[in-house]
Amino acid sequence: MPDWRNPADYRYTANLTPHQWAWEFLRRNEQYQAAYAAWRDCCEIVDRRRPYLQSTGDLPSTGSEEAALLDQDIEAMKQLNAAASRAFGLQSPVDPSYPATHPGTLGNWAEAVGVSEIWQGKFYPLVPKPERVGLEFDVTMPLGPQLEFAKAHLRRRQARLHGTGVIKVRKKTSRAQVKLYPTYLRVLDGHFAGVGPWRIGAVVFADLPNADGEQRKDRAISARDAGLALVNDGYRDLLLMASLPKGWK
Repeated sequence: MPDWRNPADYRYTANLTPHQWAWEFLRRNEQYQAAYAAWRDCCEIVDRRRPYLQSTGDLPSTGSEEAALLDQDIEAMKQLNAAASRAFGLQSPVDPSYPATHPGTLGNWAEAVGVSEIWQGKFYPLVPKPERVGLEFDVTMPLGPQLEFAKAHLRRRQARLHGTGVIKVRKKTSRAQVKLYPTYLRVLDGHFAGVGPWRIGAVVFADLPNADGEQRKDRAISARDAGLALVNDGYRDLLLMASLPKGWK
């Protein structure tokens, strides 16, 4: 993570898209970091235990004890993969050390707001017609964001088919708040480093005119709480702010 004491470390956030901002907050989510680490560790263990998976060697024969153990490993990897991806709205796990400008973060949002496109299945043709789109909704999640996302998704599909460009999704957060996001990141990184709000306020808000130490501390607390709200779940709302970035599929 960047050094929260150095504002220059956050210059890379100057032109981030809403979806890149969503990633910046999610990668600071401690539950996501733990889920990713568990998935990564499992992959490394399986790679060491089953080296033939990384080579052109033959797989174990069906019905053998080794094949049964391999199936157990693969199932564990699938469960940990889902815990480090789908549970947070990602298509696949992404290393939380990657900043939003890293190419490995593009196109990874999947079901962050509960709605996804149905490409095949019992109630939809195996080869969908280009003029028809099927959407699946999660009724355990709030319907408002899903309906907003579905509308924008359909507009994007229509725009691509007609060659008229992408229609933006209705913004959920004001531009003024977006301008505060670099400050939120600095305060969050200081907070996660174990630094108290008094010290964070003195560093991050040092140039705040006519403010004393107590006021700077209060600003740090306010920024910390706003940032934590985005880290914990609010990052999903950012996905409704604008069209999907290049790289989305």
